[in-house]
Amino acid sequence: DEVRLMRGDKEVPLQSDILGYWPDGSIKWLLLTFPMDGGYTFTPGTNGKGSHIPINVSTRMGTVEEFTLYYGPGVQKGEIDRGIKTTMDGDKIVVDTGELSFTIRRDGTGFLDEVLLGSNVFISPGEDDRTFINYVHTRDYHVGNATIKGDYDPSSVTVDSIELEENGPLRAVVLVQGRYHNSKGGFETPFTMRLEAFAGKSHVRVFHTFLYTADDAYRDFLASLGLRLPIETRGKVSVTLGDEDGPFEAGTKGGLY
Repeated sequence: DEVRLMRGDKEVPLQSDILGYWPDGSIKWLLLTFPMDGGYTFTPGTNGKGSHIPINVSTRMGTVEEFTLYYGPGVQKGEIDRGIKTTMDGDKIVVDTGELSFTIRRDGTGFLDEVLLGSNVFISPGEDDRTFINYVHTRDYHVGNATIKGDYDPSSVTVDSIELEENGPLRAVVLVQGRYHNSKGGFETPFTMRLEAFAGKSHVRVFHTFLYTADDAYRDFLASLGLRLPIETRGKVSVTLGDEDGPFEAGTKGGLY
């Protein structure tokens, strides 16, 4: 906790997490989470009698932003007035950013089980799986075939564990680990999903990773994989997708599944 981040003469709200230590017990890796655009109110900290080092942050826009990290005895970062709130009650985790609230259950759908946007229901609870990886199994595939015909094998999901990896005040990270079951193929596909939420923000960043465990890459083909969100929509809905070149409009309800 004895760290403080400055941008010129202004303090930047900061969340710090220790990722590793040297053999002598000193900090080897320190993860810093902070906003580039401000937008938070907080009680300022103090620099104390610590040292400081410059930090340069390269942005996606090609600019370099300069910060200074103070650390050591007497250094204290400011306290954020409205940080992210999390609760873990048995096999359920609830994350509230102030703008968005979502629930993930161990016996749930494998993804976002319920979402509130402000006080409005955005995604209602349900029983159907909201994450999937479906296969097609064939014994008649030749390299170069454009069409693969065979037995369609949809998945079912088991969530093995949910964990609150980071607990604010600026960012919370929920780890979901589980397995896809494909009965016709007779195998399971383990997956890991991390959901990142940020204080005062209405978006969630999702990292979805799976391990291909089928027996034969020339017989067991991925037919589809993804995440489902049964969104409660009112009026016209527009979907924006994006890649490394930036966002682009997908049209009205385009991409919702």
